[in-house]
Amino acid sequence: MSRKSASLLTKTQRRRLRNDFEELNENKKRRDQQRIRDRLQAGTFDFRLLADLSDRQLELAFDDASDEELRAALSDAYLTVERIRELREYDRDDLIETARVRRDEYAADGDDAGSLATLELRTEAEVRDATETETEARLTGSRWTKYANAVMALGAAGFALSAVLWSLDQLFGTSLWAGNNALVVTVFVLIFLGLSGWTLIMGANVLKHDVSPYVRRLLDEQLSS
Repeated sequence: MSRKSASLLTKTQRRRLRNDFEELNENKKRRDQQRIRDRLQAGTFDFRLLADLSDRQLELAFDDASDEELRAALSDAYLTVERIRELREYDRDDLIETARVRRDEYAADGDDAGSLATLELRTEAEVRDATETETEARLTGSRWTKYANAVMALGAAGFALSAVLWSLDQLFGTSLWAGNNALVVTVFVLIFLGLSGWTLIMGANVLKHDVSPYVRRLLDEQLSS
């Protein structure tokens, strides 16, 4: 980042904030604090002009900043915005609703601002509902896997039974496996039920929780476009 560029705070103000105005008397401290407040207010209001800045300009603005530096700055910006919201007692969900309206307006009129259209803004209730839905989906998926594994146990039992019968035939010269049609049929039925049951259950799980939601999203996008 070029230190010669204009910024929200002056170089002197940044230095005095870092050392907590320790070199100033009380009158000069209050004067500088007032100037910083004025700059903070003016800079914050400038976001009304920057919210629909093109994606390309946003990318170029931070092209020479490291990811570590930018992530730290964005985190502190988020903290600052949240503190102002709390101090003014603004409801977060109300701000999100307003931001959604602005996002849609800017996305409709803006040039090269594709990130606006894809920006996801969710209220606390929506985040909570989404979390509950995801948790339920994971639990449901676990249940489906449990059922599938239980059915697969039938197939494993069939394989185990065939191995035991074949081994007895080899060791003792019996005809339990080779000559007993009922046992052979039983083994193949167990194996078939295990494999087909597992495939059907897991396939239905994927269809319900992965394929169907994707298809619904595609249809919703087509209908809304």
